[in-house]
Amino acid sequence: MRGLVFALVLAGCAQSDAEKAEAVCTTFCDCETGGGLPSVVEQCVMNDCLPALREPVSDLCTSCVHSYESTCTALETMCINSCFSPTPDP
Repeated sequence: MRGLVFALVLAGCAQSDAEKAEAVCTTFCDCETGGGLPSVVEQCVMNDCLPALREPVSDLCTSCVHSYESTCTALETMCINSCFSPTPDP
């Protein structure tokens, strides 16, 4: 019985790929917009971040974002390569 309860708790904590992507992008966009209005952050998430995000979001990316979410400079420096696809040279 205890194992069943533990499994249900773990299942309830699992995020879908879309939820992980939105959480990562919201964190990056909060930094990018300086904690701007929610509509500005949402526009950044939808138009700028999600299209560039490497999907599915890796555990390395989510772990990195969680570790550095309170420091924008460190977030961008440490997590950019694990979360986003490299931009092609023109």
